[in-house]
Amino acid sequence: MQRDYWPTDDWKFSSKGFTEEEQQNLESNIEKGFKNIAGIVVVKNGYIKYEKYFNGHNKEQKYSVASVTKSVLSSLIGISMKDGYIKTLDEKILNYFPDYKTDNPIKKDIRILDLLTCVAPYPFESINEPIGELIDSSHWMKYSLNILAANKGRRTFKYSTIGTHILSGVLTKSSGFTAREYANKELFNKIGIDIIPNFKMESYTANYIFGKNARGWQHDPQNYTIGGYGLSLTPREMAKFGFLYLNNGVWNGVKVLPNNWVEESTTKLKYDYGYLWWLYKYEDIDAYCAMGTGGRCICIIPKMDTVISIVSDYIPKARNRWIFIKKYILPLLK
Repeated sequence: MQRDYWPTDDWKFSSKGFTEEEQQNLESNIEKGFKNIAGIVVVKNGYIKYEKYFNGHNKEQKYSVASVTKSVLSSLIGISMKDGYIKTLDEKILNYFPDYKTDNPIKKDIRILDLLTCVAPYPFESINEPIGELIDSSHWMKYSLNILAANKGRRTFKYSTIGTHILSGVLTKSSGFTAREYANKELFNKIGIDIIPNFKMESYTANYIFGKNARGWQHDPQNYTIGGYGLSLTPREMAKFGFLYLNNGVWNGVKVLPNNWVEESTTKLKYDYGYLWWLYKYEDIDAYCAMGTGGRCICIIPKMDTVISIVSDYIPKARNRWIFIKKYILPLLK
């Protein structure tokens, strides 16, 4: 897709935004059922069509994006392949941790691709992942490798934050950079996102992970960047990341992602999940989204030339943002 305009810090507004009635209806529905939404940015045809902040928030504010972080990590795996650090997604993950010893043949056979698509075998169900045990452990990477394929498990889809932490370790072992450092150098710097600072948390509590005390991109006790959450961005920065994918990994003529990475990452295999991206449909139109707990998301709808980013104040069991987007935003963009 060729464009004569690329987003900057002064991202331009479309001359054809939502009508006053459309805005009122949208904001009424937010008030009725999605009160924890803090900000929304809607980009169509390369321009901001709608941007609004709620509950005292503003566009300069950084927000913890929770598991949206996973999709950013996915892009870094792709970039590392372009840079030659990772040769193939079929490579065994334990090749990157030669000091880790195991007699488990299943564990030895797990590939990078299995972690990217969340089909690595774990002895738990997706909704019962022992994140608390991970956080309480003294060595997160060792814990993550230990639990992988423990009691064999089954090779089915299991959404896993632990798996993405191992991917962060693979990225560090292969490139020599933490995921945060690598993102600053090879991703954020190239698409106009602020350099992410190192941030030392006082505690691994909800307020530091998801709340107002979240900063930068957090790391574990051994300084591995947390793979599955811990990144903070503004809604416009989130939209820029989505815009990179909308434009097949090219930014202002510069190829940031490798050839075919966007298509490969967002193509359905067996499950409605790509390479750490959720895959959806709006009527007969394909969409893919980075989704984070509490109501944080980046959604890309290529056929509608649209990117939507949403940030929210953290509440447990927030209502699904794809349902909100599908029901209240996309009909305004047809």
